[in-house]
Amino acid sequence: MLKLDYYFDKTVKSSKGHMYEDDGNSADPIKNKQFELLNFEASTLFHTDQLTIALSRSEKGTGYSTMPQQRSVELVIHNWRKDNNKVLFNENMLKQQATLKSLSLVDEGLVYNVNNNTLTIKIKWDHTDSSITVLK
Repeated sequence: MLKLDYYFDKTVKSSKGHMYEDDGNSADPIKNKQFELLNFEASTLFHTDQLTIALSRSEKGTGYSTMPQQRSVELVIHNWRKDNNKVLFNENMLKQQATLKSLSLVDEGLVYNVNNNTLTIKIKWDHTDSSITVLK
């Protein structure tokens, strides 16, 4: 599982990050393009708490033989102060779960923790350009 932590701040309109991965065994994976570079870009709508996180895979690397075809991704949004969340993954509404334990038992869903103001979202991602949108 790939775990991403995002620290929400509504004064920050956009941010981005990358994750590099190779098989850990190949010699010169960068030179041979035997790696994967994942891109993450977050944006908020002006004067709202609507958050969109775009997921994509860079064409700089061609992947590697043991690379997973699909990844389970857990996105934890910190400093999120809304408990009636609607979350879309590629336009499909995710189902709210009662606890983190119940979220761990499903492929996709979300749970809000009011005690620490985190929204945890779990998805299955096939490396295609995708988006997670949290609606207010």
